[in-house]
Amino acid sequence: MKAFRTLGAALIILVFTCLLACSMSSSAPGCNDERTKELAIKTWKDVLWGKLDLLNRRTGVQLATRDDLDSKVLISIENIRTLEFKKDIGTYVCSGDIIMERKADFLSLGKGEKSSDPVSYKSELILDKKRTFMVTIIE
Repeated sequence: MKAFRTLGAALIILVFTCLLACSMSSSAPGCNDERTKELAIKTWKDVLWGKLDLLNRRTGVQLATRDDLDSKVLISIENIRTLEFKKDIGTYVCSGDIIMERKADFLSLGKGEKSSDPVSYKSELILDKKRTFMVTIIE
């Protein structure tokens, strides 16, 4: 029975040590981390919407809305690669392919059509007490 208590205490110490080490990380999440991918996709949508909005304003015709982009296009990121890890500042430089699949007709493209565009992005820590990070698209 005493051996089980000792083993249990050792496991608890190990778990707390792992949690502490993870929370004290000095680098941003890696290129393939789910949070990084979600932010890269959100940022890509913002960039794409900025280009569509500019086109809408230049032509004077509402070609698409932000809701169209969100509801009619499924965006994912695949073939993720780490191009560089800057250990001294905990920053990852990444690349991958943005896959856009039309869920409905969108800008004269039919439902189910897919397109792929290369994308490069950076995952880096923001120096605050919350250990937050940001993802920026590199153009």
